[in-house]
Amino acid sequence: MHPVGEPARRVAGVLGPVLVALGLLAAVVGVATTADATQDASGTVAVPVRLGASDGTVAPLGPTVDGEAHPGVRLSGVPTGGLPMIGDDASLPGVVTLHAPDATLTEQVLSRADVLLRGLAVLVGAFALRPVLRLVAAGRPLRPWHERHLHVVAACVVLGGYVGPLLPWVATASVLGRLHGADGLSAAPPHHLEAFVVAALVVLVAAGARAGASGPSPDPRVWSEQTLVTASIDDASGEVRLQDATWQDQPEFRPGDTWVAFWGESLVADAAPFPGVAVRTLDVADQPGGIVHVDVTRERPRDRLHHVAGTTLVVGDHGMVLEAGSMFLRVPVPAGSHPCEIWVDARRPFHVSHVAIVLGPHRPRPRPRHRPRRRGRAATRRGQLGG
Repeated sequence: MHPVGEPARRVAGVLGPVLVALGLLAAVVGVATTADATQDASGTVAVPVRLGASDGTVAPLGPTVDGEAHPGVRLSGVPTGGLPMIGDDASLPGVVTLHAPDATLTEQVLSRADVLLRGLAVLVGAFALRPVLRLVAAGRPLRPWHERHLHVVAACVVLGGYVGPLLPWVATASVLGRLHGADGLSAAPPHHLEAFVVAALVVLVAAGARAGASGPSPDPRVWSEQTLVTASIDDASGEVRLQDATWQDQPEFRPGDTWVAFWGESLVADAAPFPGVAVRTLDVADQPGGIVHVDVTRERPRDRLHHVAGTTLVVGDHGMVLEAGSMFLRVPVPAGSHPCEIWVDARRPFHVSHVAIVLGPHRPRPRPRHRPRRRGRAATRRGQLGG
């Protein structure tokens, strides 16, 4: 996927915190609304109901049960003339609100559970979407695991947009089950199928993100056993990064960092081994037509490159990734620690057009050893005394 423009990056940077704030507010409102529905001392519950026939002339209208008026049961939302009309405020004709006494706690909770589920769906979806928006705001391509984040967003769309509105109708069916003989009233809910369309679009975006992240990068080649990967990038944005594939952060340049950066905000200590390295290069936006060549290799370069930095990189079981511009390329390296040297071709950081990242022999991560069973104090003392 190609980097988005500056206006879209700014919108993504603002949208992430705003969605989280709205999600927290929606969740609080949902909890408060559901709790308020259970505090009615009279035990009355208000549920949606589909009105099939009515001879009422004004609202509220009292329905009949077995031909007789049921005490405490009434309808609201019925306009003069009987059946509700299709207007700007009516999403579906024939749907009104039924107020019934002697409600159970389950009916009271379900009557407002749609607000609760929608609020929680917005909150979970906002937190799932936040890493994706942060990556877009930074101008970085999406990584394969962000597909799972977007799948969570799609599930939240279905839960909040389709499942949530059905919950009050479950309470409606329960209430009508207690009002035997309530003619003209039914618990046939509306189905908001548009939620599935939105969720399908989110899934398609997730599939596109995965294809863009794991698809072929510009000019990647494996030349030899010593050269792991090499690539030519025509949309470099001022730096290239080699880092652990599962590190959901990136090396950041701080004041004083000239050629390379190893530190990341998520790291506890500013000391090797590091999970990644960033190297400054030329910015193609400032130098149209420029190309940055990157080699990840096991041997030192023979070209006219000079050494600028060195450290130790630590790699997990999923290998490393090389990122620059819209390129996202996996680097096959075994898990463990790797000595690392950085070689460049220019005398100034922002003029670099060729980077060689040299990885030395790796040292596997030590496997945890089984602790011997602890002996009793008496046995330990005898062993120390030679007895």
